[in-house]
Amino acid sequence: VGRARAGAPAQHGLKALDPVGAARAAALCARAKQVSDAAATQARHLRDRLSRLRALILLLRAERDLAAVAAAQTARARRRVTAAAAAAERSEALRRTLAAKLDALAAEADTPAQNTSAPSTPAPESPAPESSAPFAPLSPRIRVL
Repeated sequence: VGRARAGAPAQHGLKALDPVGAARAAALCARAKQVSDAAATQARHLRDRLSRLRALILLLRAERDLAAVAAAQTARARRRVTAAAAAAERSEALRRTLAAKLDALAAEADTPAQNTSAPSTPAPESPAPESSAPFAPLSPRIRVL
């Protein structure tokens, strides 16, 4: 080793005596660094894409769950509306039946009873209390209970 190279790092190992092999090894190391950097970049991109896909899967599952909840609420509301409509129908049928019975009672109270076996002299009428007044005022006027 000459004085000019004194203190400088000295080559050692197999490549120390083979400058062409050392150059080829340096070129291969540079290429390996490029491939390694590209693989690391690709791995980061894949990891980021996988993270975004997992987030998207979570969002889609949440949307599916919300849709299921909304469908259940809609079905529950439909059942309530159907039950309310059925109750309204029953109530209306009951009201119509009651109105028909009231009309029949009023018509019966308006027409005199024709009993042929009764004596020809009318029996004296006792004054009726106010609460048992005839049904005539109720029939045409009262329609909704």
